[in-house]
Amino acid sequence: MCKIIVGIFRDGPFLPPREGASYSIVNLAEALAKKNIKIILFRCYRGWDDPELYRLLNFKTIFLSPDEYYNDTKLLKKIIFDERVNILQFDSSDAVTTLGKKLKKETGKKIVFDVHNVHSQLAKEMGKGKKEIKSIIKIEEEAVRISDMILCRSELDKSILRKRGAKESKLRVYVGSIPVSKFKFSQKKKKGNLLVFVGNNFYGPNEQAIRILGTQIMPKLKNCSLMIVGPTPKELMKEVEAKNIRFLGEVDDLNSVFSKCKIGLCPVTSGSGTRTKILDYMAAGLLVITTSKGIEGLNEKIKKFVILEDSVEYFSDKIVAACNDKEFLKKTIKARNFVEKNYSIEKNLGPWISAFKTAQLIKK
Repeated sequence: MCKIIVGIFRDGPFLPPREGASYSIVNLAEALAKKNIKIILFRCYRGWDDPELYRLLNFKTIFLSPDEYYNDTKLLKKIIFDERVNILQFDSSDAVTTLGKKLKKETGKKIVFDVHNVHSQLAKEMGKGKKEIKSIIKIEEEAVRISDMILCRSELDKSILRKRGAKESKLRVYVGSIPVSKFKFSQKKKKGNLLVFVGNNFYGPNEQAIRILGTQIMPKLKNCSLMIVGPTPKELMKEVEAKNIRFLGEVDDLNSVFSKCKIGLCPVTSGSGTRTKILDYMAAGLLVITTSKGIEGLNEKIKKFVILEDSVEYFSDKIVAACNDKEFLKKTIKARNFVEKNYSIEKNLGPWISAFKTAQLIKK
């Protein structure tokens, strides 16, 4: 059988973020590379990140200027054929309908649309206007038509994309997974009542969650402190400035933060796909307090291992109760085992690889 060689195209912020879409793409690519699947990252480089970080990864990265990335089809075509890439993967409907469409015509290669969020659904939940949502839907419909396979993160996203015209034969659900082994589970008793929220906080749903934490939840908690990890807009930091909230920005090793914390928070009220922060928290041995939206797209059984609260009014009460939970260790051990069994990226690669083969994206 022909070797699977995937060209992943990525613009926008990337490394060093260790959360969100960037985190998911890197983890998936590294895991696939370990399975002897060749990964070529086509990186649109705008000077935002450190090329040295990419040299630590176990797959090849090709840096391109924005002009080369979007306009030099001849160069991209040469690289694709030189590297023998047979699948081109894009992570947004905009990318599929612009660069993906162009390269498919020029190279004849198959296109995979890797859907981290259904943009129109996200826009709707964020309260965007009908005109804007209609425009987004139009782009999604074209992306669905161009794509040879669509990787969704949840059954809900799959059903929405089906409404956009996606044929069942194109749709595959890829379970959001994490490299569980990277997270150190500590059985030591944790001092203090430290809480954590992790995310790319330029992302709308995370911005909303931080506003809720900063204005409605943390002011009620006199004996708890919250650490917020991830890139965050300066305006948002000023907006929710409080004595018991610290913004840590990017952290090289999440274990350095998680090892000090008791509880991982996820008070998100909008979004699409899956929130891998929930899995990160559980893998690291934190109790998790989340809204129903926070576990959307994850296995229903996960409800046994998290504390659900959809009312902002009572979120702080759940935090206080969790901080004093005498069954803390027993619960976190069970949660870690659940994640290890169901959401380890290494264990979930089979369906991903099988999807490429059954969709006949590569020739036998």
